[in-house]
Amino acid sequence: EDNEGVFDFVVVDFPDPSNFAIGKLYSAAFYRLLEKHLSAGALAVIQSTSPLYARQSFWCVVTTVESVGFVATPYHALVPSFGEWGFVLAGRRSYQPPAAYNVTTQFLTPEVTPTLFQFPKDMARVEAEVNRLNNQVLVRYFEHEYREHIVEKKCRAGKCKDLLQFNITDGKCIGCTLCARKCPVNAISGEKKKTHVIDQAKCIKCGACYEACKFGAITKG
Repeated sequence: EDNEGVFDFVVVDFPDPSNFAIGKLYSAAFYRLLEKHLSAGALAVIQSTSPLYARQSFWCVVTTVESVGFVATPYHALVPSFGEWGFVLAGRRSYQPPAAYNVTTQFLTPEVTPTLFQFPKDMARVEAEVNRLNNQVLVRYFEHEYREHIVEKKCRAGKCKDLLQFNITDGKCIGCTLCARKCPVNAISGEKKKTHVIDQAKCIKCGACYEACKFGAITKG
């Protein structure tokens, strides 16, 4: 607040919003302060947690950045130590990826760069409120999404194999036996033309049954 400097590029790399003290640094109030310290053509990049594992939290950051007048350009990249991770470029203009790089890069190319800004269905934008000092909604989103993983052992994205569970829905299963025949460990049992059951102790979560079912009777989550 007391700094009068103006910058061409700012890196905002705070820890994930796991408590209210940190959540304030992801608020609309903070981004309004940030805007005052950017030059006319400047950009800021903001660490924004994972759009895969904390999807609503990620889009809450994007929504909050946009709420103060920034043009937000979200992107994601696979970070080996963290998995799929998200960031937001913020500025007063739309960001256009470069057509070429003037330095030698090992993995990043002009052809690959546009894919960083494309979000598949399991990371696509979802509705989220603006994170303000008087609501701290981002902390609640983040706590809920990570509690699901750590305490409830659920993964909304269906990407954490250890947390996956496949179940057969009574009423949709017609007992065609296809899933049982596809299961490599014989974890599915049931009589023909009757609802089948998956033995969770035997299931190796390979997804063969899920892919084989033609009636949408098997759920994954």
